[in-house]
Amino acid sequence: MNQRYGTYSVNQIAQALNLSRSTVSKVLNGRPGVSEKTYNLIMNYIHAADKQPDNPSAGNASGQMPTIMFSYCLENIEYINGLLAGIEEALKNNGYLLAVNIVTRNSGEGNYLPPSVYSGSVKGIISFNIYDLAYWEEVCALPVPSVFLDTIYDKHRFSGKTDIILPENEAPLMEAITALAREGRRNFGFLGYPYFCYSLYQRWETYRNTLKNLGLPLNEENCILDDFDQMPDIDMAQALKNRLIQMKNLPDAYICTSDKQAIQLLRALKELSVCVPQDVAVIGFDNLPESLRQDPPLSTVDAYSSVQGSLAVTALLDRIAHPDRPHITIQCQTKLLLRESSGHSTRIGGE
Repeated sequence: MNQRYGTYSVNQIAQALNLSRSTVSKVLNGRPGVSEKTYNLIMNYIHAADKQPDNPSAGNASGQMPTIMFSYCLENIEYINGLLAGIEEALKNNGYLLAVNIVTRNSGEGNYLPPSVYSGSVKGIISFNIYDLAYWEEVCALPVPSVFLDTIYDKHRFSGKTDIILPENEAPLMEAITALAREGRRNFGFLGYPYFCYSLYQRWETYRNTLKNLGLPLNEENCILDDFDQMPDIDMAQALKNRLIQMKNLPDAYICTSDKQAIQLLRALKELSVCVPQDVAVIGFDNLPESLRQDPPLSTVDAYSSVQGSLAVTALLDRIAHPDRPHITIQCQTKLLLRESSGHSTRIGGE
């Protein structure tokens, strides 16, 4: 993993945030045409860089208040925005600055954290979407409290070493599969890499257990368990299309570990002239704003990302105040939202 600190060029910011140079340039030059969320994401990134100690233009202002660091691997801007909104709101009235540390995958080990973590100015770390063991070991060994949003799929490995916030995975997926089975769907499929993190592994386990409890077959040929998340969207859609073509019979329904993958599955099915939901129902997870912009709108599970961000701050501030308390794992409620992609015009669970 690799970070840079100090002054950033348009190209560096665009690459780090997976945005176009045009979008970054619009924000830096005050031009319209950029959503508020994307604007905030770019400005948070720049402000975090300005607070780094090797930036000579930063001054000493950031030393006047203690800092909480949000450290994450950027993959889904819309989900990150939800977490940041919750974190910022919870920190707003508690006397802490927020610094953002963005790391990237597959860039070599080491240099996970900026020097400010070791200088004493950072009083706590919230981490998301980073599952390298070396990163976890480094953060857990620091003399500052930490909270992780989700954990590695072997969840016991860091038990008792940090606090963890998890979304509720089992209940909404059991509800979704049961609802589809009651409507006559019998041949299910699963999309997602189960071993990326604990939540995805739990979704895979829930899928298998629910089918078993309903007396439905686990058709392994319907399960696409590859790690597609590193692919550009267009490549992911093509890879899914290739897998679907190889199947003798398509499933009646697909349960996906994320909206990102579900959206590309919708794209692949459309290119194959497969009707959703008439031929195949599709359900995602996360309730990204993009899920409502699909045709048909994507059924999903609301993970309440902003609430998870707020819970992470609450847990971290409590840990700062009471460092000797036993470590905790908090599970945040989620909600199933059945929309048109699963054949539901009446939305179960509300929105």
